[in-house]
Amino acid sequence: MKIRTSGLPKNLDRRIGLKIKYTKNIPIILPHLKKLSDKLDYFEFGLRETEDYRDYKKLIKDSDLFVTLHGPLYEENVNLIVPQKNKVNLRNLKFCQEAADYFNAKYIVLHPGDRETPEASLENLYYLLDKVKDKRFILENTPIKIKNRPYERLGVYIKDFLGFKEKGIDMCFDFGHARVETEIERKKYYAYTSNFIKKVNPQYFHLSGNDGTYDYHWIIRDKRSLIDYSKILPFLPKNALLTLEIDFFDKSDGFDKEKVLKDIDYLRKLIN
Repeated sequence: MKIRTSGLPKNLDRRIGLKIKYTKNIPIILPHLKKLSDKLDYFEFGLRETEDYRDYKKLIKDSDLFVTLHGPLYEENVNLIVPQKNKVNLRNLKFCQEAADYFNAKYIVLHPGDRETPEASLENLYYLLDKVKDKRFILENTPIKIKNRPYERLGVYIKDFLGFKEKGIDMCFDFGHARVETEIERKKYYAYTSNFIKKVNPQYFHLSGNDGTYDYHWIIRDKRSLIDYSKILPFLPKNALLTLEIDFFDKSDGFDKEKVLKDIDYLRKLIN
């Protein structure tokens, strides 16, 4: 039996969501669900073949929150640009489709992938997405390199996402990833992000804070962060979906309710 949520809103208001990366996080979130549900419009759920995505239904039961999804990543041996992994890649894409059907999710966010082999290419990504033929899949920008991965990445530049768009593939713009990339390229962050968004016109976004050295997923109000969202929100589309992809743990690995609620309130004030 499929779980049906309210689906995407029909008006043009910007909406705020919170990413939950693992089903194992559910127990620490449940005690705070009522307050979160009152302030959020949706959850983005992370998918893993090693977890039962149906467990997430506990977080949307008796609420009007809708659902978006994030596909499996490298810890699941998924790499969409590497043809040697296509058996795993296709299995995981179909797994994502099954979960999207279950939650009536319109968006499934994917990372293009790391150049692990000489054969890695965006052509392989196109091949896979053409095979599944599902417009719910959208691709996320990533920095060319991050500290804890030895490989360069594909799906980084404006030209990549314009190419995706020509093939009917939309994008998720991640502001934290862009901050790391502008540090690598030594470019001005706000000019870079506004130009990227203007040219590619994404509707879906990931928001977090970092200092440009690594994608830390700090809260967006973190004083260490070099991303000022008050400078970004003015050039976002009126119907943007704004997903907080933040570290929501306290020092005891519990859920830091106040930290999260204050971030939601801050973002809500910016978009109103």
